[in-house]
Amino acid sequence: MSLSLSRDNLGDVISVYYVSIDKEPSYSEYVQLLSLLNDDMIERNSRYLFSRNRYQDLYGKLLLIIALNNLGYNRDYIKNIKYTKYNRPFFIDNLDFNISHSEKMVMCAISKTKRIGIDVEKIREIDMNNFLDIMSKEQWEQIYSNRNPNVEFFKIWTIKESVIKADGRGLVLPLKDIRIVDNRVFLEKNCWRCQYGIIDDLYYYSLSTRNCEQLTARFIKCSKCDFMKLL
Repeated sequence: MSLSLSRDNLGDVISVYYVSIDKEPSYSEYVQLLSLLNDDMIERNSRYLFSRNRYQDLYGKLLLIIALNNLGYNRDYIKNIKYTKYNRPFFIDNLDFNISHSEKMVMCAISKTKRIGIDVEKIREIDMNNFLDIMSKEQWEQIYSNRNPNVEFFKIWTIKESVIKADGRGLVLPLKDIRIVDNRVFLEKNCWRCQYGIIDDLYYYSLSTRNCEQLTARFIKCSKCDFMKLL
């Protein structure tokens, strides 16, 4: 890990753990690491058709185990995950977390005091005609007036995604109606605070939390070696 954090100074800070899947685990490593999860999570992992998606899902849970450990929870606490009727994972106490992945990047945000959401997307060429219904007229103008429309698109997209993931109801919410003013986001009657930027040069991320005057986040880079130490 690139940063060592003491357990007593993380109470009001959102910690974001991330890893790049530069080299996929061997099958034996995958099976060993999968054993750290409970039966329900293993079954959910098996639903993915492609190995990349299974590794993304597994690595997200392993980042969560590391994050929990740094907050003083034991390794098995992850097995207490429950799901809302909208399929948002949660713990029964105030602890909140959110996981996102895109291509080789996997991120996990965690907080002991705040409701949070995170989204990450690889910056790439896309056909924006496929997304006409998710942006307002003003947001499309903002995208096309930028010197790099693709980057601006993924900035706005990840902000919206992080907010609806934090809200918990997901894509049932009207994406077009989400307003963004600097680092504040307005959804229905709620105001969210967001932090966003580019990570590892190739990915745009956004992190959101509700009713927060100042969003403080720490970023901790992990590796497969950190995961193997969990065994």
